[in-house]
Amino acid sequence: MDHPRRGADPRRHGLLEGDAARALLPRRQDHRDLRGHQRNPAARDRPQRDRRALKPSRHRHVPVSANANGGPEASVDADVIVVGAGLAGATAARLLVAAGHAVAVFDKGRGPGGRLSTRRVDDAAFDHGAIALQAQGDFSEWLAEAEQAGAAARMGTAWVGVPGMNALVQHALGPVRPRWGITVAALQRAGGRWIARDREGQPLAVATGLVLAIPPPQAIALIEAGRSHGSGDATAAVALGALCAALGDAQHDPVWAALLRVSAAAAARLRIGASGAGGGVVDGPLQRVSLDDAKPGRADAGQVVLHARSDWSIAHLDDDAEAVADRLVAASIDALPINASEVVSAVAHRWRYALPVRGCRLTGDDALRIALAGDAIGWEAGAGVHAAAQAWRSGLEAAARVRTWYADQPKS
Repeated sequence: MDHPRRGADPRRHGLLEGDAARALLPRRQDHRDLRGHQRNPAARDRPQRDRRALKPSRHRHVPVSANANGGPEASVDADVIVVGAGLAGATAARLLVAAGHAVAVFDKGRGPGGRLSTRRVDDAAFDHGAIALQAQGDFSEWLAEAEQAGAAARMGTAWVGVPGMNALVQHALGPVRPRWGITVAALQRAGGRWIARDREGQPLAVATGLVLAIPPPQAIALIEAGRSHGSGDATAAVALGALCAALGDAQHDPVWAALLRVSAAAAARLRIGASGAGGGVVDGPLQRVSLDDAKPGRADAGQVVLHARSDWSIAHLDDDAEAVADRLVAASIDALPINASEVVSAVAHRWRYALPVRGCRLTGDDALRIALAGDAIGWEAGAGVHAAAQAWRSGLEAAARVRTWYADQPKS
């Protein structure tokens, strides 16, 4: 099967989800319908997951203690370490905690989200990753549950988090409290256990099971770094090498985003016929534009999010963020009914692993007790996927895999 080329259309693959509804652009632009996604063909053959309500009385989440400087005081023992608390990791962690497992969750971010992040700039909030989500089947049912809980809202055929996209990840976490702002720098496999280490090589947590819910290149880096701390198990070393090789098949394209504040007059003009779900752009570096304050539950602060085309982002991957912001603002002035004097502020953010364009079929290794999760996990090259739905389902599958490891053991 042919692999998608780099710079592939992001409307088929990931970060830039949502329908075109009515585009946030002048009528002369070509507004393409984004409903051409294909569900992962393998999903039809998967067994239904147990999605019964979680019972808080069974939660056995293991938070990591912190010292006065915000760092961990000591490592913790757990059944499972979860690295990455985006939608995939959050989904897996909550199900495992609900099943009675002791789970230690780490994420280097400052709060929930991953590519469903909501970033604050001064007093304005921007959904600078995924703009809106498309959903079918069980993922649509989960989003409907989130809507009932006040964490999601519909926008035509698309969904958004309320009051920001990161509310969806917080809903997925439920009572689970990850250790935010902690970078796991190495994952060592030794003595049949996983040891998560920080940048100084100090242990953060020790567990018999591991869920890796981060982009494959980052997962490979953590496993390779763990080898420097030693392992007496040659068989495990060979298996880890094979796992890293499989992860190396996955590929993401980057996307530069720009977060603009525009004047009230410019925002009012943009709202005419606008959709918070965003619209496509034909020419120039821009791929997609969204007026964030057109979404439900948002403050009217003139927030505009620009996403660059992936091929342009690849070409400018290592450019200075301020220079990128200037380029994207100039492009927006050409494409939108706004003037340079009406742009109050602009900052750029680089999503290095934005759009999954080639997946990794491997979902884990039971002998190593490692489960993989994320939007690039569990599908073949060339298969069209909704990235958020794929991430969520991979979290379900990772939790199901982990539970089989402990099926015959009493909970610790």
